[in-house]
Amino acid sequence: MVAEQKTNMQTQIKTWLGVVIIIILAITAGVFVWLAQKNQPEIISPPIQPPISKNQKFCTQEAKICSDGTSVGRTGPNCEFAPCPSETNCAKEGESIGAVYPGVVLKECCDGLTPIIPKNIVGTQGICTKVNN
Repeated sequence: MVAEQKTNMQTQIKTWLGVVIIIILAITAGVFVWLAQKNQPEIISPPIQPPISKNQKFCTQEAKICSDGTSVGRTGPNCEFAPCPSETNCAKEGESIGAVYPGVVLKECCDGLTPIIPKNIVGTQGICTKVNN
């Protein structure tokens, strides 16, 4: 009977020792992961802004409702309303091709013009421009 109690006691000690070792390993792993995440640099990239020229104008943010239900804003050097999508097939120099959002089809630039989209940042507007070779 004494030998049986001794064996049970040894089994319980081994079980508790195993549980304590597992808990210590779990805490060590948690501290390691926490320290690794804490020491990583935070990567924040500022939005890319196109260069501002001395003669650049900023247009008011008004909207014109087109006959097809869409809306257009002011654009270009004279801050005129952009043509409604149903009125034109391509964007002229200095005109916006639309906002870059997933699933949005952008307007195409007229012949001889290239769309400039700053790094395809979601929400930015592309503008048609002539590219000098």
